Amino acid sequence: MFEWFTKSKKMSYLEEEIARLQEAERQREEENKRQQQEAEEQAKAEAEKAKLQAEEEPWVKVVNLELDPQNQSNGIFELDWNKKFVEMLGENGYSGKNDEEIVNLWFNDVCRSIAAQTEQDFDPNMTMIPIGNVKY
Repeated sequence: MFEWFTKSKKMSYLEEEIARLQEAERQREEENKRQQQEAEEQAKAEAEKAKLQAEEEPWVKVVNLELDPQNQSNGIFELDWNKKFVEMLGENGYSGKNDEEIVNLWFNDVCRSIAAQTEQDFDPNMTMIPIGNVKY
C-alpha cells in the first residue's frame, strides 16, 4: 500500500516537473520570437532609413512619440531627417549651431502654428452636448 503511494507521489512530482519545464520552454520560445520580431523591425527601419538617406529629396519623419502618463499634454517627439531637409530649412531662413537645433527651431514653429490655428478655430460660445456617460 505504501509502495503505491510513494510511486504515485513520485509520478505526481515528475508530472509537475515536466509541466514546469514545458512552460519554461514555451516562455523561452515566445521571448525568442519577440526578439526576432524586434530585430526584423529594426532591420526594416534601418533599411528604410538607408533608402531615404540615398534619395535626393528632403525628408523628415516622427520616429517616436512618448507622452507623459500623468499629463498627456506633455510629450516628446523623436524626429529623424536627412541632410537635404536641413539644407532646405537653411534655404528658408532657419539657422542654428547644428542640424538638431535647426530642426528643433522648425518643429517649434510647426507646433506654434498648430496651436495658433487651434486657438483661431476655438469658439468660446460653443456649448457642449452630453453624450451618454461621457464626462467632460
